[in-house]
Amino acid sequence: MGSGSTEQGILISGIAFKHQTQAAIITNHCDGLTVEDCLFDHVFQGINNDGTSPNTDNTFTDNVFQNIYDRAIRTSADNVTITDNTFTDIGLIPGLGQDNWGYMGVVSRGDNCLIENNAFSNIGYSALALYGSGTARHNYITKAMATFNDGAGITLDMSDGLVIEENIIHDLGDPTQNLISAADNHHAYHQITNGIYFGDNEIVHTTVSGNVITGCSNGIHVDHTLLSDDAVIEDNVLFNNDVQLSMTDYSNYRNLGLGTGNGDGNTGQGTGVNYTSSYNDTYTNNILYCLSEGQRCLQQENVWPDSYLELVDFGDFSQNHYFNPFNELTIWQLTKYTPSVGAGTLLSELPRTLTRWKEEHPLYDVTGNESPLRLHTYTYSLSSPEWVINHDMTSGPGGWDWSAGSCGTLTNPTWVNGPALRSSQCKWISEDANSNITDADNGDYLVRCTITSTKEGALKASAYFVSETSPPGTWIPIGGDTRSVEAIIHVDLPNPSSYNGKYLSFCDVEFAEDISDDLGDDAATITLDDVYLTKVDLTDISEQVAEEHLLLYNNPLVSGGSDPHDMASIALDGTWSDVFGNTYDGTLYLDPWESKVLYRLDSERTTRALVENDPLLGAPSRPASTEPVISVYPNPCNGPVHLVYRIPQGVAQAEIRWTDALGRVSGKRNVAPQDGAMQLRSDEVSTGLHVITLYLDGIPAGHAKVDVVR
Repeated sequence: MGSGSTEQGILISGIAFKHQTQAAIITNHCDGLTVEDCLFDHVFQGINNDGTSPNTDNTFTDNVFQNIYDRAIRTSADNVTITDNTFTDIGLIPGLGQDNWGYMGVVSRGDNCLIENNAFSNIGYSALALYGSGTARHNYITKAMATFNDGAGITLDMSDGLVIEENIIHDLGDPTQNLISAADNHHAYHQITNGIYFGDNEIVHTTVSGNVITGCSNGIHVDHTLLSDDAVIEDNVLFNNDVQLSMTDYSNYRNLGLGTGNGDGNTGQGTGVNYTSSYNDTYTNNILYCLSEGQRCLQQENVWPDSYLELVDFGDFSQNHYFNPFNELTIWQLTKYTPSVGAGTLLSELPRTLTRWKEEHPLYDVTGNESPLRLHTYTYSLSSPEWVINHDMTSGPGGWDWSAGSCGTLTNPTWVNGPALRSSQCKWISEDANSNITDADNGDYLVRCTITSTKEGALKASAYFVSETSPPGTWIPIGGDTRSVEAIIHVDLPNPSSYNGKYLSFCDVEFAEDISDDLGDDAATITLDDVYLTKVDLTDISEQVAEEHLLLYNNPLVSGGSDPHDMASIALDGTWSDVFGNTYDGTLYLDPWESKVLYRLDSERTTRALVENDPLLGAPSRPASTEPVISVYPNPCNGPVHLVYRIPQGVAQAEIRWTDALGRVSGKRNVAPQDGAMQLRSDEVSTGLHVITLYLDGIPAGHAKVDVVR
């Protein structure tokens, strides 16, 4: 069915279209076209609503698109409404669609368009490709990018004034299928599945708000050109993606220059310079929640800096929630490419704790918070004797080596357990091995140590020393407090005998403000003690752990009952918390399109993991620190206050008291004399500053401050 001349007010209703080798409906110049209650099945394309003005005010509603070989809908008209349609099995057969920008659910290139209440499932490439202006709201997208890689649930390009709000996107890509359409020698030959993707052309004045995205390689990926301007990313829930929120200046290579400001990124005079120092984007109140140690909350890729002292400022960050219950190193900063288009060279990849992130950017995320949990997704059993010879430094620095600066021993310091190794401005510290490395030495290793540092940062622990700057190993967080660290190092060297014999190394390659210099003059002083390295056999408990971290939402569109996150109500077993510190028990009810992220507070696994030296792992432990600790979360807070405390052995009685800013006692509670956690209800803590003190046998032993804001 087609229209080649100007038509007005056409209604197409209740028709089944099958087996067309072109688009089932082709319109070039239609005003007021309505297509409703139609079936499009086994056709090349569903609706091709192209052409120039007059071509506006068209409506496509309540249709079913299934088994489409290319695109279901393509429209370049203005004021188009696409609502309440179902899209299933679109563009799944490689070679049967068109060779440019095909295999999609909806491609919309007009202004003031509304795309709402549509359900997309099994889409070959992107479900929605949006240009121009308008709103995409309340769409449900699952299993997009089933045939092709490097796309998105919703992709944006050449747009001005788009609003993307309250959509649900989950489980994109099919690793067994979607890479077959890519060259295996291309730098993008790996899973690139973005929930929402800011593309490589001019994108300005765009708001992405209230969306829920899970099961992607990137939850939201914000690429930039020199023309990118005023992106607002707020109130989104990004859960269990490889990277929850990422941004880059990669597409500055397009050198689009001044542009026109109307979304036409292919015009304008190029500047000849690919670097820009900052963007005015804002990232506010997003929940960035990881479900494994290797997932990342935030990742920034700097591609075009003039130098490493001029990294890109991607915008303002405030009130975001960086929750990785398995890893404090939630924020990653990459300088990724040499100045050329393509894969280039990864120059550096450095992790940050939220505390370090705030220190480096004093105006970022002043009230942002992180997970109070320190969990593991495995248990282990020891499979080798202890490998570190001088693990407690009782023989001085014997057997240990370092690259530069000064290292030495401390005698009976108050903060560690006896003699310790102190490193000042060292690039690495390592202990010599007694034998050469063989293939049998590949495997998993548990590294344990007591460590403190004069600065927030991270060390890379490596079971085998390879180089000063990039050993294979595991990043571990360090800070101004003394902490007991346990981490797993995965070793899989293709030719172990080619490496020189070192058992263990710690590389502090990220402390300098100038990241091109490993340490420079801004190094931390690190104190290291009680270092152990043992080969282990791991048992994966990730499924049990995942059951205590929930993403829930109420999707009112048809999902076929296959979405485990979709429910209107749930009977909670036990007590749960959200990232804001609000607690839940009993039956939780969700309104349509409402979502919650919860973690369980009262399980044995969670309460054990609240202490740094997690006894869930079952490994031999070092002597516990004698210093009691109490900390609060969140801070500031607007609801209940969560407390975590550590109590040394030998204490007979423990009590927690909290006082207001004038020193008046607001409440007190006896607790068991052992490590634990508790909650102060909202009605127990008034608005304002409070001091919470841990008393051991009647003596104040530690305190923490919390600011209650309501």
